[in-house]
Amino acid sequence: MGQSQGAEKALEPSVPPVPPPEEASPLERGLHAVVGTFYQYAGAPGGGGEPSLDPRAFQGLLRRELGHQLSDTGHPEAVAAVFALLDANGDRRISFAEYWQLVAWLCHVLRHRHYGAAAPPGPPLPPDGDPAAGGLGDEQ
Repeated sequence: MGQSQGAEKALEPSVPPVPPPEEASPLERGLHAVVGTFYQYAGAPGGGGEPSLDPRAFQGLLRRELGHQLSDTGHPEAVAAVFALLDANGDRRISFAEYWQLVAWLCHVLRHRHYGAAAPPGPPLPPDGDPAAGGLGDEQ
């Protein structure tokens, strides 16, 4: 039992504020970029709670931060469709966990494009599942 607790303790992440760039590995810098970008755009929902993205903040994040990875980031209908797909609990806000679904999909796309991995799962589609209705495809 004591050995198990020691192993769990050893696996606990050490999260300093932001390591100086010269000390952080590329992966550590990337993790900070993914998390920090969310919080740069996220606002606190009314009544407290965790910061999250409202539709306007989500569109800004996509347009400014992912415009080279996604197409149609300037089209409100396409952004709204993806927002609705990611908003799993229907609260009209994107939590970090919901945002992470988009990040994970983009990682699959990058693996396919740059590292020869199998084709990624399909891109986020509008809630009705009709690709012609708009959605954010990946840039080719």
